[in-house]
Amino acid sequence: MQDLITFLEANSALVLANPAAFATFAVLFGGGGFLVGRYLLTERIANLESRIARRDEEIADLKGEQKAPKRE
Repeated sequence: MQDLITFLEANSALVLANPAAFATFAVLFGGGGFLVGRYLLTERIANLESRIARRDEEIADLKGEQKAPKRE
């Protein structure tokens, strides 16, 4: 973060002269980085979502067993 602040201090005249171009590049690179990260982590996200769904099912099963105990 400090590097970004140093860059903006050193190039403030350039940024102030072309704020639209600077904002456009910031949005493009920020959005591009997010999309690439999302694409690369899709498998991990899907794995975690399936684990959450499985745990929810296990919790529901355990709650169902508590309400109706088995008779011997």
